[in-house]
Amino acid sequence: MNFKKSICEFGAYSSDSVLQTDFIQNALDACRDAGGGEVIVPSGRYLTGSVRLYDNTTLRLQENAVLIGSENPSDYTDFTEKTSLGYLYQQEYIDLWHLPPHYVYALISAIDARNVSIIGETGAGFDGQNCRDDAGEEGFRGPMGIRLCRCENVILDSYYFQDCANWAHQIDSCHNVSLKSISVYAGHDGIDIHHCSNVEITGCDIQSGDDCIAGYDTYNFHMSDCRLNTACNSLRIGCVNMLIENCTFYGPARYPHRISGRHNTLYAFEYYSHGADTVRDNSRGWIVKNCSFHNIDALIHYEFGDRLHLQESTPLEDISFYNVTIDNLRKASVFKGKEGKHATIKFTDSDITYIPDAEESACILTNAHADVILENTAVNSGPVPFVYPEE
Repeated sequence: MNFKKSICEFGAYSSDSVLQTDFIQNALDACRDAGGGEVIVPSGRYLTGSVRLYDNTTLRLQENAVLIGSENPSDYTDFTEKTSLGYLYQQEYIDLWHLPPHYVYALISAIDARNVSIIGETGAGFDGQNCRDDAGEEGFRGPMGIRLCRCENVILDSYYFQDCANWAHQIDSCHNVSLKSISVYAGHDGIDIHHCSNVEITGCDIQSGDDCIAGYDTYNFHMSDCRLNTACNSLRIGCVNMLIENCTFYGPARYPHRISGRHNTLYAFEYYSHGADTVRDNSRGWIVKNCSFHNIDALIHYEFGDRLHLQESTPLEDISFYNVTIDNLRKASVFKGKEGKHATIKFTDSDITYIPDAEESACILTNAHADVILENTAVNSGPVPFVYPEE
């Protein structure tokens, strides 16, 4: 794997107006044919449609190198490779969300690949240009940013992605994935992980127009030292074994929600367990420690069986908060189990400030199938928690 060549050696040149897709793909194909190596994007701006990475390939963006996504949706493809997202094959959701057959087409793809890296230097990144597709999801969403499907041993490091036309990172059925020092600005979801295992997100700054991080049926998810700012949910998640530490969740959002135009953050945690897809196990082992939450509407929304919010496949068993600071909550959290599906939420050594809107009262709405445990935790600096169970 001695291949190490610039895309410019294959004819690419910096241009905001002339497509460089073929030149970039030719470089990636040559890297594949050589058994792997490194494809270099020099400083400059390169307009491109879809390109695909293969085994043992590093795509390196040098200082101030930017790959610009075409504004023409016909310049993108899914390489006729299907995704593992089960709901894309359900007519109900195809109709409800206006999902096109080409839903997972993307600027950068790696499919059935091992040992793939995308690494940026200072000022390097991607610009999706909010490519509009009238035939896309909801009648306007365009291509994904970086699509990883059935990949193993992936490193994504030190670049930005701005104005993605759909999810900036669409990751499904992948194993051993590391995302480090990545910034996401505007667009839709920042990072989506479905049917994955061993995912680590470190030192990332996600300022998104939709969920910062979303996904379900994932095992062993670790996020640390990240900042999450969103006009939707910080994490819309379902997984087994999740550790969130040393992170900051804050609102209001810098960028508006792409449909409603709002800037408020709805929930730090919105449970996600889609009933039209395979979810192999109950979500459990959630630990959140040494984190702060500022100016978010509500902390959590979990109501097992809620089909509208896609919480109907498998239940959440437990989530524990340690040494967290939560201030300026304005709306009630919801944490409700179901008969035979008991859930526990626990706060230890934490502080909660709840300043409800006029129509709100309780800090957490729960029921007989859920426990709320507070150990050395104050709500509004008082000893009595504002937690109201339903009869």
